Amino acid sequence: MEELFPYITKEEFLPLLRFRNNCIDVMDCLVIEMVRNNVIDEEKVVTGGRIYISDAYKEVRYQAYADDFIAGYEKLHRWIKKNIPKQTYLNGEKELKGYISNGMIKYSREGYRFF
Repeated sequence: MEELFPYITKEEFLPLLRFRNNCIDVMDCLVIEMVRNNVIDEEKVVTGGRIYISDAYKEVRYQAYADDFIAGYEKLHRWIKKNIPKQTYLNGEKELKGYISNGMIKYSREGYRFF
């Protein structure tokens, strides 16, 4: 079965992965889920990207790994804020400000809706 979302984890966390329905159980693992923007031309829609960290690191069994895991997430978060500019864009008639790549700004100018 093909994974719908890519996940980031450190090599030492691989033996700790848990699966549900042939997919990584992101709610119960030390992984960061990454969802990329998706452009749906037929509907003139752009779905938002995100990175997601679950609360699994708070569990006692992961206590020894929590600090390192959180540091990895924060490093990725800082990289995104440093490399993706916070800028103004249009979402329909609304003017919004957020972290959006220059490549996505063109869709704003072409009237795409952002979700």
